[in-house]
Amino acid sequence: MIVAASKPVIQINGFTNNEWYRKPKGSRKGPWLQAEVEVLDQNLWNKRVPCLYFLANSKGELKYVGISVNRIKDRWRSSPAYDAADNPLQRNEMFHSQCWPHMCNLKKSGVDEKYVVSVIHDSELVHVLGGLDHEVSALSAMRSDPDIAVIAMEVWFIKHLGHQLWNQRK
Repeated sequence: MIVAASKPVIQINGFTNNEWYRKPKGSRKGPWLQAEVEVLDQNLWNKRVPCLYFLANSKGELKYVGISVNRIKDRWRSSPAYDAADNPLQRNEMFHSQCWPHMCNLKKSGVDEKYVVSVIHDSELVHVLGGLDHEVSALSAMRSDPDIAVIAMEVWFIKHLGHQLWNQRK
């Protein structure tokens, strides 16, 4: 019910074999594969409110659950792209530190998947939780601190669906 209540914000329509690098001196340098990405809703992508977000593949299988205490744009960011010699490529590429390695590895193994990132913001999450017949509905009492419900639900999803998620245990 919570995932169904989330709204699509980013569509990843597959990957090319074009490699790029991120932050030439950083630990998450790459190489990464270029993706065909469409931001479906700029307002949701830019909205500065704590949120819970989901990544699902084209079969609807949940692959990642995350949070942002500010906005989803801060977690799914458009980063400057570089070539292998650290020369700027004069373009930005979408990147997510925990999902991108998995998606690139799947493409390299011959699986050309599409993905959707969807989001539910804190007060909307609390509202949805209030309508559930489940123990997590108790988090709906966090109306004045809905960001706590966001954090708790990320932990809940990882604990209960961790076997199918790409999330790294914290």
